Amino acid sequence: MCWPPILGEGSLQWPVVFSVIHQPALLWDCWKPSKTLDQMTIREVWECYNDGEPVFDVNGNQTGIKPPLRLVEQHWKAEWRGGPTVELIIVFSILSHAKHLLHASHRTVKPGGG
Repeated sequence: MCWPPILGEGSLQWPVVFSVIHQPALLWDCWKPSKTLDQMTIREVWECYNDGEPVFDVNGNQTGIKPPLRLVEQHWKAEWRGGPTVELIIVFSILSHAKHLLHASHRTVKPGGG
């Protein structure tokens, strides 16, 4: 692994980044969602949880991406949040279950009920 990571020098996966972090409680201020849930669309909430929230500069150009909160939660559980918010915990829990419901609702039904 190259440290510090050099853009364009190869692929760096989030688990590799996580492996060198020794104080995960300090991450919340950096990796928390940039907006409150009442300011986010459902798509933005899902993107933040499943894909990672894009980071933009003052001109609106994307300069990076935060890790998917799903991966952060899997790795550190609640340990990484300096002060867990019940609202986020509930929404991300609902989203993880909703993913399974969405997949089930998109099943195709063959003519004749089969």
